[in-house]
Amino acid sequence: MPKNTDDIIKTRGLGLRLSEWEEVDKVAEDMEVKPHAVLTFAVRYFLKHWREGKIKTKTETKKAFPDL
Repeated sequence: MPKNTDDIIKTRGLGLRLSEWEEVDKVAEDMEVKPHAVLTFAVRYFLKHWREGKIKTKTETKKAFPDL
């Protein structure tokens, strides 16, 4: 995705399980970068592959009784 000078960076919170945060921290420590850099890379990696159609989703229909 080309960089656009009008496309400013906006921060938002991210909720992960404690074990996931520990894993992010371990990766950051191993790479000698901040955890934020690991998360930024991970999200951008996902978005790139999503745009390229490399991430597939599936739709499932779930049958259930209506609420009474």
